Amino acid sequence: MKLKKKFTIIFISAIIIFAVLNYCIQYFIIVPSYERIDKFLSIQDIHRVELAMNFMNDNLQRLAVDYGIWDDAYEYLSLRNGEFIEKNLSESTFESNDVDFILIFDLDENLVWGNGITPKAEDSHPNIEDLISVIKKDYSGTLSNHRNLGKQSFSGLIKMDGFIVALGTTSICPSKSIVDSIGTIVMAKVMDYEELKDLAKIVILDFSIRPVDEKDKMQISNKPIDNENTFSVIPVSDQVFEVVAMYPDIKGNIEFKIKAIVSREMFIKSRNIANIMFFVFLCSGIVLLVIIAFATEHMIISPLIKITEYAKKIRVKKDYTQTLSLKNRDEIGLLNSEFNQLLSEIKDNSDSLEELVRNKTEEVHQSRTEMVYRLASAAEEKDYSTGLHLKRMYLYTKLLASKCNIPDEYAELISLGAILHDVGKIGIPDSILLKPGKLTPDEYAIIKTHTLLGGKILENGNSNLIITAHDIALHHHERYDGTGYPHSLKADNIPLPARIVAVIDVFDALISKRSYKDAWDIKQIIKFFNEEKGRMFDPQITNLFLLDIDSFIRIREKYADI
Repeated sequence: MKLKKKFTIIFISAIIIFAVLNYCIQYFIIVPSYERIDKFLSIQDIHRVELAMNFMNDNLQRLAVDYGIWDDAYEYLSLRNGEFIEKNLSESTFESNDVDFILIFDLDENLVWGNGITPKAEDSHPNIEDLISVIKKDYSGTLSNHRNLGKQSFSGLIKMDGFIVALGTTSICPSKSIVDSIGTIVMAKVMDYEELKDLAKIVILDFSIRPVDEKDKMQISNKPIDNENTFSVIPVSDQVFEVVAMYPDIKGNIEFKIKAIVSREMFIKSRNIANIMFFVFLCSGIVLLVIIAFATEHMIISPLIKITEYAKKIRVKKDYTQTLSLKNRDEIGLLNSEFNQLLSEIKDNSDSLEELVRNKTEEVHQSRTEMVYRLASAAEEKDYSTGLHLKRMYLYTKLLASKCNIPDEYAELISLGAILHDVGKIGIPDSILLKPGKLTPDEYAIIKTHTLLGGKILENGNSNLIITAHDIALHHHERYDGTGYPHSLKADNIPLPARIVAVIDVFDALISKRSYKDAWDIKQIIKFFNEEKGRMFDPQITNLFLLDIDSFIRIREKYADI
């Protein structure tokens, strides 16, 4: 995988990880924290409702105390003096004190006096008879609590069919002396829609209050009633909570439920902020990715690509003289400097090594050539007056091999092998080899064995030169038509080096003067080769030879025997 792709994957992965981490922090830590704050504030809102309710009840209680612990009230109840009623409990008393009913009971819970505001409609307000009946039936203890207790007062809510009424009660006693109570005064206020609406304005919260039902009572019976368990906050939607608080009646029993729909303001804001932060972070990450990618491309990847391409170019061309100049002043620049220094050292070492290899190669080549010449000379000394024949054989063969499109290295091997073509003559007796006259059939048969002797001398070679020389020494007297010796090989079965040397050996023999013959002229030689191609010689090689025979003649003239 390319470095650029790796960097891209790393940066994108980092952005995704940070975005997901930010999302998780927002939605699993911060947003729930704000939701808990919303719940806490919602409970505080209900607390304000409770406090307002308690304040209203306390006002009724204080009002009852104002009228109950009063000498005129005590005198009225004990003497039934109507002057107290006329002076203090008129119609204006209800309006000025914002109460709906005022009731006075004796110690036996008998109504002594009672009155209230006349309702505007029959169904909009309870009547005084129903209120008295409910108080005596369901809340009689509220009245009996004042018996023989001195100055006692209570307040709270009671429930009627379809109505909730707030009561403030107190014992009727003299103001200065501590004596037993002789009765109870009750101040009552109906919690109708208008009252709740006014109360809602005070606490700045829309709420409702109603008696608990059977389902509520079941929930209450399954857990203790305390400040925590009398509240529940239920998410109705993403926008609002339903907050419910249980509220006791005047006897302390949980009989009422206050319910309010509260906006989840903090939750909504935090969630919106979380969404905005997520997208801001994601967009910022993308912008950062583009900036980092651009910087990485120009500061790291591009210089590394230049160094890589530069190294590849040097490896292909083997040119260690080039240098790369980058403008980076960081680790990439240091790498470039060290790379150039390394190339300089490689160049110096390479030059030294190449010089050493050239010298050693030349030394090996010279040694090999010298050994070939010396070995060939051992046989040639018996047959030729000078060593120029070997030189000509080398040059003839190299020229003809090149015309056959043979690679230079292989052509060199064939040319050196051609020098050893007659190495087998070292085993032929001098009396036969140097005989000036015509050879007898038996003597000629012995001469022909020089190919087998040459093959024997050069067989089982390990180097390409010896293997090539073996093929030439053994097969350079084979004929293309299969009538040659020693193995009567035919056409392409004759090794290519032997076919080339066959042409060269005969040419040099024909153009050279010997003790037993004169040199042929060029026309005779050309005619001879034209006649023998396809019989004695490979026709293609012969044609290539004849096309440029002048070059071979010039070699013969330059290196003619003295």
